[in-house]
Amino acid sequence: MDNRATEAPKREQWSRHMEFILTLVGYAVGLGNLWRFPYLCYKNGGGAFLLPYLLCLFLLGIPLFALETAFGQYGGYGPTRIWSINPAFKGVGLAMLVITLVISPYYGVVISWGVYYLVESISFKLPWTRCSHCSCLLFDYKNYTMDQIFNRTRINCSLYEGPVRPVTEYYFQVKVLASTDSIENLGEVRWHLTLCSLLGWTFVFLTLFKGIQSLSKTSPDCWTLRDAILVPIINSLTSIFAGFVVFAALGHLATLQHVAVEHIVDSGPGLAFIAYPSALSMMSLPAFWSALFFLLFVLLGLSSQFSLVQMLNTVALDEFPALMATSTRRLLCCLAICFSGFILGLPFLTQGGHSLLDLVDASIVGIPLLVVALFELIGLIHIYGYKNFARDVTCMTGTRPTMFFPCWVIISPLMIMALIVMSCVVYEPWTSRGYPYWAEGVYWGIVVAATIPIPVYFLYRVWPRTWPLRNGFCQHIKSCMQSQPEYQQKRLEQFMIGPCPLPLQECNSAHNTVSAGSQQREQPTDNAVDEDDIYVNNFSSLSAGALL
Repeated sequence: MDNRATEAPKREQWSRHMEFILTLVGYAVGLGNLWRFPYLCYKNGGGAFLLPYLLCLFLLGIPLFALETAFGQYGGYGPTRIWSINPAFKGVGLAMLVITLVISPYYGVVISWGVYYLVESISFKLPWTRCSHCSCLLFDYKNYTMDQIFNRTRINCSLYEGPVRPVTEYYFQVKVLASTDSIENLGEVRWHLTLCSLLGWTFVFLTLFKGIQSLSKTSPDCWTLRDAILVPIINSLTSIFAGFVVFAALGHLATLQHVAVEHIVDSGPGLAFIAYPSALSMMSLPAFWSALFFLLFVLLGLSSQFSLVQMLNTVALDEFPALMATSTRRLLCCLAICFSGFILGLPFLTQGGHSLLDLVDASIVGIPLLVVALFELIGLIHIYGYKNFARDVTCMTGTRPTMFFPCWVIISPLMIMALIVMSCVVYEPWTSRGYPYWAEGVYWGIVVAATIPIPVYFLYRVWPRTWPLRNGFCQHIKSCMQSQPEYQQKRLEQFMIGPCPLPLQECNSAHNTVSAGSQQREQPTDNAVDEDDIYVNNFSSLSAGALL
């Protein structure tokens, strides 16, 4: 029996455009802005990283954000069912699902770090400002002799031969993580962090089940071209501002020690928990500002986690509506997702878990995301067709997305393919970074697991069920990529309610869902020229060459 035979709960609609904007900003601006961006920037050249970052923002980020937002609001489904627009490309949605399943557990771990720091901030003297170990004493008293250090601290460091590092790094690596020197030695689970992780996941569960309702809402009327530009810019400005804070703190530490910034701390996922506490400890009322900052950090992390978990809930709603038919089943589904995320995050909460987190994070946010973005563009713009998609957007918003045409058709796909090739060319084996050989297998295993749904589902969808084929194999593949009736019906409904300036036959000609005798809107004059036709004709040969 078809899983969709059971009627799914009707999805809520946006009540105000501002609610839509704030939800998008809450989804876009999250943990990655304060945590991932600074260490990626530090890892890839610091300030020099901003030039390619801004280039990718305007030629990739904004166009892809516009594409996905328009597609999601128009389709009104999650990442799997929405591919009824092109069923053979449903593997793209499944790949998104796998990526979310990998990211969500270790995001919960990073949130647990923030919760721990938030609790530790509630004190008169911040614990990462005190040091009684030679590791950080020798850093703070670099220009002092051993006798002077002993006279000041009553600690003898003359026989110490270990690493020298800032007190904030010592606190994070030793006191918080008790980190081991190798991923092969995971050590014990850090129970104080485990409790913080459990607290975070409990809050996510209670909030999603009883609180936030906006993450799964849909309404085509809310999307505008202005939103597609505004939200990514807000997101990027937040990341750049966070980067300024991190590099200002690192620069201050480097100045005190008279060394280059790259010699202060190692780049890695924990960089933010070294730089931010260092900056906060130099402020007046450091405990107050530290508590406020880590409260902000936790709230941003939870905002990211809400979106990830709600995406999984949406997939369950779309693919298995029976699971969401009653409030009890929705409760159990949400509980199962949150509990699974907590359990899957336990390996990252061990003493060697930070090394594992670095490995998994690098494997899932690189090549897999680029591959998904590439096939999303191919499926929507080059197979479903820019002309059809532009008409959908026009019917939804009353505005043609002409400004995104060069990027959607040519620039963005070429840039993504170039980035994938360069990622492979400059790839540095994990064994050269001190990781064991099996870490290489884990890295590529995650990359393959996150991308393999795309070709596998495509082959499953187009593989003939009976032989011989009546109209040939090429015609069979074409029929497998035709929009399904539910998407065609949604397209017709949107035309009837949206601000579409196009005639009814033109808006539905690609799907043959509306007959010539259907309801008509005002027709254009015979000599009217379709602006999309002009752009498609000018770029058709270039797009074909890009795909080849």
